[in-house]
Amino acid sequence: MGRAVISSEQPLATGPQPLGAFRVCAYSRPYGGGSRGGDRFRLELGPEGQLCFFMADATGHGEQAAAFWDAYAVDLEPLWRAFVDERQDLEALGRGFNEALCAHKIDAVASQLCMLLGAARPGGALTWANFGYGVHLLPVDADGVWWAEPSRLFGLKLGWIRGEAWLATERALVSNALTDVRRIVLLTDGFLEDDYRDPLATLAGLRVLGERVASLSLAEADEHLRAIPHEEDDASLVIVDRA
Repeated sequence: MGRAVISSEQPLATGPQPLGAFRVCAYSRPYGGGSRGGDRFRLELGPEGQLCFFMADATGHGEQAAAFWDAYAVDLEPLWRAFVDERQDLEALGRGFNEALCAHKIDAVASQLCMLLGAARPGGALTWANFGYGVHLLPVDADGVWWAEPSRLFGLKLGWIRGEAWLATERALVSNALTDVRRIVLLTDGFLEDDYRDPLATLAGLRVLGERVASLSLAEADEHLRAIPHEEDDASLVIVDRA
């Protein structure tokens, strides 16, 4: 029996689709309308019904950024499998990904990765870590979009600093945990303007965007977010609701 997976590397259905105790809308468009890009995501059910997920933005876009995944997929896949199967936790996964990228660098820039890693439980518990400003997670609970200061939202890009030096660096691993999340919005910076030039302004706009779609149905939120212009970069979007 195959694993329950939704991935940017497979054909994506239009509209909400079930995945265990969740409903998911997923979208991915490489730069220039090509078949491959650097924005990748995967959502996969673990043994206890938890929804494990990653969303990543590799340096560059289109075929240039896709080369990152050609180079590193074989190193990252066993680490991901151990996380999904609950043989290692979120911190170990982040540390393992970072070490794999640092140990086999293509070059100093092309080996860096902005990435979200996390897991959502059917009862609403959510844990996640965000490495770099190129990917964003908006958790929605009964009170609306959860928010925090940027220092609590983003750690270092993966593949930048390795070993003990990475662990000793402030904000190397920034993780959060919530207990009653009803919706998760994941998106890459292809939907955001000047993300790296003015992160604070980008985050303010992101929060407004999250609040705008928090009360919409899953299909309506998906339609609204996809309509944002995103032609200048790879772009990926995932919305997850508890069923």
